[in-house]
Amino acid sequence: MILAAVFVLVASGAVAQTVGKNVTTTKQPLRSRSLDLTEVEAMPGLPAATSMNDSVCSSDGDIFMEVYGVAGKPGVAYFPEVYSISELRKVKKIDLPAPAGYPNAILDSLFAADGRVAGLIQASRTIDAGTPQSRTEMAFFLTVVDREGGQPSTVRLDLPFKPRKVAILGSGKFLVLGEDTANLKPIVAMLHEDGTLDRIVDIDTRATYGSSGELGQEYKSKPGSSNTAAMRRVIQWSLNAAEFVPWGREVLLVQPGSQFPVYRFNEAGLQGTVGIKLPDGLMLSAILGSGEKDSWVVVTKDAAAFAKLASSHVVENPTQHLFEVNPESGKVIDQLSVKGPQPGEVACAANGRLAVIYYGFPEKENVPNQLGYAFAPR
Repeated sequence: MILAAVFVLVASGAVAQTVGKNVTTTKQPLRSRSLDLTEVEAMPGLPAATSMNDSVCSSDGDIFMEVYGVAGKPGVAYFPEVYSISELRKVKKIDLPAPAGYPNAILDSLFAADGRVAGLIQASRTIDAGTPQSRTEMAFFLTVVDREGGQPSTVRLDLPFKPRKVAILGSGKFLVLGEDTANLKPIVAMLHEDGTLDRIVDIDTRATYGSSGELGQEYKSKPGSSNTAAMRRVIQWSLNAAEFVPWGREVLLVQPGSQFPVYRFNEAGLQGTVGIKLPDGLMLSAILGSGEKDSWVVVTKDAAAFAKLASSHVVENPTQHLFEVNPESGKVIDQLSVKGPQPGEVACAANGRLAVIYYGFPEKENVPNQLGYAFAPR
């Protein structure tokens, strides 16, 4: 019998090797450096994407794009085409295997490790179609390929919680963030390569999302909501926003729009937490993938943008910033301003540089814009 420990992110108390406090104030003036990302190189093989998800970065510097819509082709796909772009500007289309027999599949998360790419698929199919007993079956699958798109595998998950995000470790085991829907609590777990449960990762259980006081305005309860409905919203919103990010052989768990610390995992489980100390009024939006010798590059948004997202569900052109952060102390080293893309478009911070794929060419008559690759030492 497996006794599941609850995964709850809290700011109070020490967890493993807790580094820094969960404080978001920096009073001293910050040094600012400007990086030029306007020298854009065309990427033959990349489609003219019209609908794509945020790019993810491996710890060794490859960028992975999820493309859902392409210029000249009608409609938007439910399941994306995935492309990898190496630092040498080699473009490769990677076919993620989808589960057979499930015509409706959605890619819930994508993670690029040193040797493999892993995704979490939510899929459905109709059982007994055309009869009074017809019903829709939902299932979750792990999909894995190597970095060249070979050795594909798909594993169905049968877990005591609902999986939401996935990462793959160097050993081949998986790290999964999920939701205990019965008790309305987040869970983090390690899975064997065959998708079976290895163990629940025991994180501090002395508080809940509802009482920690560390969630931003995006996750606050709405007036008139029942306690159960409010808590379900808190869990769902925070898990939707959460991301696993590679940092060398470690995996970071990042929760945008909150003041929770960054959680560090490796093969042995939780290694510690780092509270990032941002300037007043700013909240964590993302951390870019990088190597273990790299400092962290953090993307932030104004707290007001998260509050507006909570109320209207739409935020146009939010103010974004990039900061270089010490991974051990959580202290901001300096601010990075970039020429060319928006700060939130920058995809990768591996190998001591920033890299981005964006529509960087100036508009010219009778010449379509193209996605291109740009980088700058940092």
